[in-house]
Amino acid sequence: MWVARWLRAVTGKLAELIAPLTLRDPGQPSLDCGRSVRTCLSAPAGHASLGWTHNSMFVFAIPADEREVEKVLRKSLFKYQLHLVADLFELGVHQAVPLTMKKIPPPIPIPPPQVPPPGLAADVVVSGLPVHPEDRIKLFSDKQWELFVQEWVDSLRDEYELVERCGGAGDMGRDVIATVKGGNGAWDNYQCKHYGDSLKPSDIWLELGKLAYYTKRGDYAYPRRYYFIAPRGAGTKLSNLLKKPVELRSELLKQWDAHCRTGITETEVVECDAAMKAHIESLDFTIFQATPVLRIIEAHAKTRWYAARFGGGLPQRPEPLMPPDVPAGTETVFVSELRRAYADHLKQELKDVDAGLASREDLREHFNDARVEFYSAEGLRTFSRDTLPPGEFEKLQDEVHSGIKDDLRGEHADGYRRVVAVVKTARTLPLTSHPLSSRIHNRDRGGICHQLANDGKVRWVK
Repeated sequence: MWVARWLRAVTGKLAELIAPLTLRDPGQPSLDCGRSVRTCLSAPAGHASLGWTHNSMFVFAIPADEREVEKVLRKSLFKYQLHLVADLFELGVHQAVPLTMKKIPPPIPIPPPQVPPPGLAADVVVSGLPVHPEDRIKLFSDKQWELFVQEWVDSLRDEYELVERCGGAGDMGRDVIATVKGGNGAWDNYQCKHYGDSLKPSDIWLELGKLAYYTKRGDYAYPRRYYFIAPRGAGTKLSNLLKKPVELRSELLKQWDAHCRTGITETEVVECDAAMKAHIESLDFTIFQATPVLRIIEAHAKTRWYAARFGGGLPQRPEPLMPPDVPAGTETVFVSELRRAYADHLKQELKDVDAGLASREDLREHFNDARVEFYSAEGLRTFSRDTLPPGEFEKLQDEVHSGIKDDLRGEHADGYRRVVAVVKTARTLPLTSHPLSSRIHNRDRGGICHQLANDGKVRWVK
């Protein structure tokens, strides 16, 4: 019965898809279903059923296995002439009679399968999908958050002459302190709050209480500006309150007993007596702000710390400077080492490179190439300073030094032959594990060898 009820629900829609059918029963006059037909579905090895509702007769197809009904309905196959099974649902009478279709409707096209999604990229398998910095900072620990803020504030060199992190026990309500350049001791405080939600007024009362208490006691001067820095920023209520300094001061006095009285220190109960109220009334409450986190991320992206914090690769490297005509003071040591190597090769004293190599075009070309390589490596040093944390370029130099030591110790005909052999080895070193690997030029490898000579770590002549 459930099959009949189900199919009756769709007969009206499917009636438009078929032509009138003629029902023939042996020994009975032909019966033209005509307008009484509601639907007819068929499938290979299937059967059709005759039924009615009220005084209206309809014909529909049911496969031999009723479990295939849904499959047949979806495919809507009309290809075969089938036997009609008169299924009188109320009476339970079954009789097979032939069914003849006058017209076979065209088949309904089956939509093509969907194109499979593209395969995973190698970098996604290794590192996972990229995480936006705004989401990544929410995963930072309290210490990582303070370091992140310190990195950003430290990059504001035009405004501050000194940036210090004081987070932890005994910080007296100060996290990152920035001393204003030329400000006669003026300073800004960056208060770091790494919470799971945006900041609420209840999150700042204790900090304001500490500021009032320690400035009244004379532990430090009142700051020029006071910033609340949180990964989810300030909530609407706090943001509005920070714009109303008079109301902010009034609310601090109201909230003192609940948040500040026993919370400022563990050894003292700090009452908001007349002296404290007078001190609070004298303070400038326009200094408090909440900095939007996207502005911090945008500014941090220009620092040398960004790639190490958030990934995403290094920016394009500027073209290195070409060496001046006359060697500069920064080249003195490595030029002297090359001069000794050429003298060892020529078996003669060489006081001046230009004059001594006038007749040796090959050595003059080598000397010019060595200076170009040195300046290229110096450009890489500057690029590393601007885009990576301190010490990364020195690690690269150590890696190159480690790779050329065997050639340095080896036997060579003279100092010049040692230079050529060592630089050739440096050009073949695998440096793919270093963060600068994608920005290293071929000239940088030889230039690092000359930097090592300039630092006194490499000697071409024993």
